[in-house]
Amino acid sequence: PDVFVLAAGNGTDTITDFQTPDEIGLSGGIGFSDLSFSGNNIILTSSSEVLATLTGVDTTTLTSSDFTTF
Repeated sequence: PDVFVLAAGNGTDTITDFQTPDEIGLSGGIGFSDLSFSGNNIILTSSSEVLATLTGVDTTTLTSSDFTTF
């Protein structure tokens, strides 16, 4: 499985091949509770920064088990 690592201030990543059992890694102190989801975007709630766009994935279906922290 792949781990796609996201961090604030690094621009928007486009992930084109996310599928189970892949995970999204959160770094820089970001946790699952810091995120919001809209369409295929993962958003850092505090700054409204779009951290990632997941092609073909409705991010509202993601759960905390899809994420890991570093």
